[in-house]
Amino acid sequence: HKILDKEVSNYEASITRGKFCQMLVNAVPKKMLPSINKVDDDAIPDVPMDRDDAEAIYTMYRAGIFSGTDQMMNFKPDSKIARQEVAAAITRVMASSMRTKFKLTLDKDSVKTVEPKEKKAKANIKTG
Repeated sequence: HKILDKEVSNYEASITRGKFCQMLVNAVPKKMLPSINKVDDDAIPDVPMDRDDAEAIYTMYRAGIFSGTDQMMNFKPDSKIARQEVAAAITRVMASSMRTKFKLTLDKDSVKTVEPKEKKAKANIKTG
């Protein structure tokens, strides 16, 4: 189904955050990933546009699925993704109200500016 770019030899192996974004973008219909954030090309500090996975990562930021790992909004694309990060990303794909809204732009002198993230909607989960 072209979700992965190559055959998987070990289903127990870890996956990087960048590869997970590529897989998720390939698995989810584009209409489920509309851009809700303004994120300029090259605005994610550790994700230059010439990376193989940059398009997928920028798609995830623009859709509000991911918003960085620190105040500078670095993504750490070569780090292993944690299970809770996968769960959060899949939740945001399925429940658009849980997505993070922000703006990540470059000004005319290529200095990154970040507008604060809006508070995330809380899940209304009933038990009983």
